[in-house]
Amino acid sequence: MKKLAVTTFFLLSCATSAPLFANQQMHTGGFTGPNSAVTQNLNTVSDILSSRRMHDDMPVTLTGRITQSLGGERYMFSDGTGEILVEIDHDEWYGLKTTPETLVIINAELDTERGRPSLDVKRILAQ
Repeated sequence: MKKLAVTTFFLLSCATSAPLFANQQMHTGGFTGPNSAVTQNLNTVSDILSSRRMHDDMPVTLTGRITQSLGGERYMFSDGTGEILVEIDHDEWYGLKTTPETLVIINAELDTERGRPSLDVKRILAQ
């Protein structure tokens, strides 16, 4: 009788936990492959400022330098092709210290809601 109870308990626990594991696997997927042509062509500040195909929250990755602080979380960023306003939240720095000579890579989202494009930095790394 004990064996039957243990076996039943085991089978019931497996049956009820299987959908939980299947649900977790369904939510861990994503797309692997090339980016859209729009994001591939926006590789410089100049591309961003002159593009008519950009849209709000578009992801971009740029390499360049933070040239100056504008106060708070706002900075000017230059990659040699132009300058653009970037916003870097205090918690995105992760202890990284930079100067205008430090080459950085920024992963950001384009912000087009204020007229002139700016970038909301989600990650910054020293190169």
